[in-house]
Amino acid sequence: MGWALRRVIRHAVFAASFALVPVAHTLAQRGLEPLAVQVWSTGEDGELDLAASSLGNGGLLPRERWRDRGRLLGDGLFESRGGVRIAIVDGGVRIAPPVGTELTIDGRGRIHGDGRALTEFAQIGLVLRFHDGTELRIHAGTERAVRHVGLVEHARPELEVVLAQRGVPKQGMQRARRANGMVFYLTGNGDELSSLVAVGPMLLVRPVLVRARSKAPRLVIAGDLLRTSTAALEAATPKNRVQYPDAEKQARFLTSLCAKLFPRDKGGIKDGSLLPGVRATIAFGDDVRLDLMPFGNVHSRTLTCGLRLDPEADRTLEWVAMPGGTRMYRVLPEWQQRGHRYMGRGLEFEDALEKQLPWSMPLAHAVQRDKTLRAFGPWLPRIEAAEASARR
Repeated sequence: MGWALRRVIRHAVFAASFALVPVAHTLAQRGLEPLAVQVWSTGEDGELDLAASSLGNGGLLPRERWRDRGRLLGDGLFESRGGVRIAIVDGGVRIAPPVGTELTIDGRGRIHGDGRALTEFAQIGLVLRFHDGTELRIHAGTERAVRHVGLVEHARPELEVVLAQRGVPKQGMQRARRANGMVFYLTGNGDELSSLVAVGPMLLVRPVLVRARSKAPRLVIAGDLLRTSTAALEAATPKNRVQYPDAEKQARFLTSLCAKLFPRDKGGIKDGSLLPGVRATIAFGDDVRLDLMPFGNVHSRTLTCGLRLDPEADRTLEWVAMPGGTRMYRVLPEWQQRGHRYMGRGLEFEDALEKQLPWSMPLAHAVQRDKTLRAFGPWLPRIEAAEASARR
């Protein structure tokens, strides 16, 4: 195992390359832009500084100027810890980040920017999230006034600051409930509004509003999530398990590999792109591969992210992202797959996401998740369940 680890690590460097695996060349003729891909690591185990990635600083103040928490400045006026001003104005909501685009939300819960509506009527609710962990919650009302406006901070998820009721500015507190509705994020330099979907350490970004840049979807891979999740899997691996005697040693192997790829106290960024009509496969040196693939038919709405230790090998780790949540699994060697592919029941990956991202789960409403999957369709060839099981 030590020799194999040294061999893999020797070739698996952080300077990722972008492997192009042809699957349907006709898609490349449709005039689509290449998929922008960023492999990103901060070297941190706690909450990640998103400003280091292509998600940008979200238009917030520099992180060292953030307060411990946001503050009420009067009836219907709040400033987030990162400097976003949220005000109740004429029955609607005005959002003014320190840098970037000023947005408004009308009584029907539609987000407006650049003089036009960017989102649809928020019949089931609206959530707008900022990089400092602040979550703006809207319940739509009439054309003239929003019904309810509240704020929840990631550090105090049990409390909701009430800013307005039926368009009337307030300053109160109530017990926070689980948010419903569409979820959007202020990203870029405060000049981008996006939807996000997580598939293990991969973040699928679908911009809704962008200024002076491409509105095409992009893929962000968080190396910190890969490192910390393999460590969590090792911690959860049973010791001296008779059925899988090498399980603990293999878990240590994977933890060591990902710690070498994305070490603590050392950040890095590598940008690249994938052409339409190729599967999203990221290569780390000669051996290690991280790939994104659908599972089952188009109605299953399930994506998987896999880690391979050799381009021709089966996956060693697999993150299965279903509409109800994501689980991380250790894939058994083929000779041990007696009726099942996985070792044990896996881990809930949402726990890792909530520790390192400043938001609660889920990251997107089911409707947005489906839209994002469609946007990434050219890089996610449809694979029927039987075929996917054999190829993963």
